[in-house]
Amino acid sequence: MGDKMRMKKVISAVMAAAVAVVMLACGSTDVFAAGGDPSANGADLDSLEPAETMGLVITGDPLSGQKGFRGNIFYLTKAQIAGIKDSRSTSGYGTGSFWLGDTVYSSHDPHGTGHYHYTRVEGLDLQAMLTALGTDTAGVRSLYYSTSDNYPGTISDHVFSGRYYYPPGSSEQGGIRYPVIAMYKSETSSGTSAGTELPAAPEKLAAGDEVFIFGQKTSDESNNCLFAKHVDAVILNIASFTDRVTSGNITGILRVNDLMELGIYRTSYSYSDGTSVVTDHPEGVPLTAVIGKMGLTSVMNSADSARAAFISADGSKIRTVKKEDVSKCFAAWGYSDGKTAAAAQNTQFMLYMPGNVRDDTVLENFRTVSFIDADGKIAGTSNNIRMIAKPYLVSAGKKSSGRAAVRWKKVSGAAGYQVSCGSRKIFAAGLSKTVSGLTKGKTYKVKVRAYRMIDGQKVYGKYSAARKVRV
Repeated sequence: MGDKMRMKKVISAVMAAAVAVVMLACGSTDVFAAGGDPSANGADLDSLEPAETMGLVITGDPLSGQKGFRGNIFYLTKAQIAGIKDSRSTSGYGTGSFWLGDTVYSSHDPHGTGHYHYTRVEGLDLQAMLTALGTDTAGVRSLYYSTSDNYPGTISDHVFSGRYYYPPGSSEQGGIRYPVIAMYKSETSSGTSAGTELPAAPEKLAAGDEVFIFGQKTSDESNNCLFAKHVDAVILNIASFTDRVTSGNITGILRVNDLMELGIYRTSYSYSDGTSVVTDHPEGVPLTAVIGKMGLTSVMNSADSARAAFISADGSKIRTVKKEDVSKCFAAWGYSDGKTAAAAQNTQFMLYMPGNVRDDTVLENFRTVSFIDADGKIAGTSNNIRMIAKPYLVSAGKKSSGRAAVRWKKVSGAAGYQVSCGSRKIFAAGLSKTVSGLTKGKTYKVKVRAYRMIDGQKVYGKYSAARKVRV
C-alpha cells in the first residue's frame, strides 16, 4: 500500500512539472483552455448558442462606446433593457445616469387635415447617454435609427439642438427636447393644437415595443410620422460611417447592428505567434449566420462555388478557405475579455478562420465575403476577385526582328505579371519583358495584367489597355 502511495506521488509530481514547463514556456498566455488547441478552431460553431440577445445598439462616429475593436459600440441586451425598464434607472451600466423621467413631447402629422399629438414618456435620454459615454454631441450631424421590423429613419438636422416642446395652443418653445428611447408612453391627439389635452401618466411598454421620439423645430413640423416603434439601433453620422460587411456575389451591406440582431456569440480561437500559443476570445456571430442574413446561402451551396474569399477593407489582404470550412469561421466585432485590438485594426470587423498561425487564423479589417469558383471567378458572375489594379502599359514596340519589348508600371500587391502578345502568354516578375519567337512582319496586340497568389493559385486582375506592335 505504501509503494502505491509513493508511486501516485511520483506521478503527480511529474504531471505538475509538465504543467509548469508549459506555463513557463508560454508565460501568462491562455494555453489550450476553452479552444486553446488551434486544430479545434471553429469546430464548435455549429452547436454554439448566443450568450445574449441584443436589445439596443448605439454605434457610429464620433462615439466613445466602450465596446468593439474600435471602442465605438455601446449596447444593451434585452435582459438589461428589461431591468432598466423595471427599475426606471440606468445605474450600474458604467455610463452614469441617462434615464429621462416623466416628460411631454409635442408632434404633428400631416395626414388628412393634420393632427397634433402630445406624448408623455419615460425612457433613455440619448443626449445624456452619449455625454456619459464621453461623446461630444455637437459633432453629431445626423442620427439614423432602425427597428426590428425594418422601418428606419434619420434626423438629418438639429439633432441635439434646436428641437423643442410646444405646449397646446402655443407656438412658443416650452423647453428643449432631445431624442429619447421611450419605455413608458401615453398619448393624446386632436385636429387642433389648442384643443388637445395632455395625456395621463405614461404606461410601461411591452418588451420590444420601445419607441424612438424626438422634439420639433417648429410647432407644426410633421415629425410624428418619424417616431419609430420597435427601435433597436441608432447610428451616428451614418453618411460618413463606412464600417460594413459586403459581398461580391450580391449587392447590399450589413452593419454591426444587423449582425448583432443575429445574437451575441462568444467563442475562442487559438494560434501560434512563433513562441507560444495565443488564445483570443472574440465576440461576434458565426459567419454562416451572416451569410444567411445576406442571402448568400444558396450561392455558397451552388456547384459553382469552390471556396470562400475574404477581403480586407482596403483590399490589401485576401484569405480563402474551402467551402466546407466556412462553418468554422467567425465574424467578430470585439473581444469578450476586454483585450485591446492592435493598432492595425481600424474597422469594426475581424474574421477568425481555421488555422494554426495568426496570418491564417485572423483577417483584420474584414469587409467582403465572396464565393469563387475553381478559376478564381466570383460564383455566378464573369468577374475575378480583382482587388488589384490593372497595370499601365508604358511602352510596347519592336526590339528586333521577331521580338517585342514591353514595359509597364508597378501594381501594388502584385505577385507577378502576365504579358499577352497575340495568342502567346508569358509571365514576368519585373516591370519589363522581351517577347521572342514572334513572326517577322506580323502585327501583334500586346497587353499586361497583374496577379495575386491565392492558395497557390494565380488570380488575375484586369488587362491594361492594348497596344499594337509590328515586329
